[in-house]
Amino acid sequence: MEKWKELGLEEKVSLVEEYLAGRLRMREAARRAGVGHSTMENWISRYRSVGVSGLQENGNLAKRRYSGEVKRKAVEEYLSDHCSSMAIAEKYQLSSGNLVLDWVKAYHERDSTKGTGDSVMRRNHTNGRTAESGTVLPGRRRAA
Repeated sequence: MEKWKELGLEEKVSLVEEYLAGRLRMREAARRAGVGHSTMENWISRYRSVGVSGLQENGNLAKRRYSGEVKRKAVEEYLSDHCSSMAIAEKYQLSSGNLVLDWVKAYHERDSTKGTGDSVMRRNHTNGRTAESGTVLPGRRRAA
C-alpha cells in the first residue's frame, strides 16, 4: 500500500479550479486529492475567500484569532437564516464553516447559562469539548 503524501499547492489549486469550472464533481476532486469531501469543501471555501493563499497553509497549523465583533456578526447572520455556515466563513475569511457552527453553539451555551459568554466564545474551536445536556445544536433554535 502506498504511503500518504501531502498534496502540493499546484495540485490543490488545479483540483479546486477544475471543480469551480464544473469539470469535476466535488467527491471526485476529493478522491483524486486523497482527502474527504469536507476537506475539499474547506479548500474550495478558502480559495473563494482569499485565493491561492488560502490553500498554502495547513488549517490545523494556522491558528487565527478573531475579534468579538466578527464572531458576533457571523453568529447573528447564521441565526437570521440568511446564509450557510460555509458562506459566512467565506464572507469573513474564516478558516471553515465549522468555526461558525462552534460559535453558534457557544452562543447557545452562553444563552442557556445566562452568563456573559465571553469565556465560552473565546474557547478554541478544536478543543474537543462535548455537548452538555440542554445545549442547542448548531442550526437549531430554541422554542419560544
